[in-house]
Amino acid sequence: CIDTSGAVFNSDVRELMSHVDLVLFVVKHVDNYECSKLTGHGNGVSFEFFSYLKEINKPVWMRHVVMPGYTDDIDSISAIGGRFGDYTNIESFDILPFHTVGEEKYVSLGLECPFSGVKSPSKDSINNIKKVLNNHFSKVVVR
Repeated sequence: CIDTSGAVFNSDVRELMSHVDLVLFVVKHVDNYECSKLTGHGNGVSFEFFSYLKEINKPVWMRHVVMPGYTDDIDSISAIGGRFGDYTNIESFDILPFHTVGEEKYVSLGLECPFSGVKSPSKDSINNIKKVLNNHFSKVVVR
């Protein structure tokens, strides 16, 4: 099992996939521009990698961190389903509510946390997102 956002995709990664039984694939944002604002790079390479996983029928648990104000708008959530809902290699879609546990790591390193002040999403928000994703994926889980 490997956990990735697919930001690197090359011949070494292709070789690695022959030794992996499951990929936990995090989709940062479905929109290329918004993904770039969030992570510093677009999602083109990630989506190319994900298409390869579909091509080789590699089992995937797709994951998405729900960050209020960044990755929680219903149109973008629906667009994830529209883009990937027909990928038969997706065994599960995992909703990962944002949390602040990692913020202490930034503080201990003397760094400013780029998401300082972002709160965890509400239960209502998570439930609404789950309803939308249930229209596209056979198994949707809140982790």
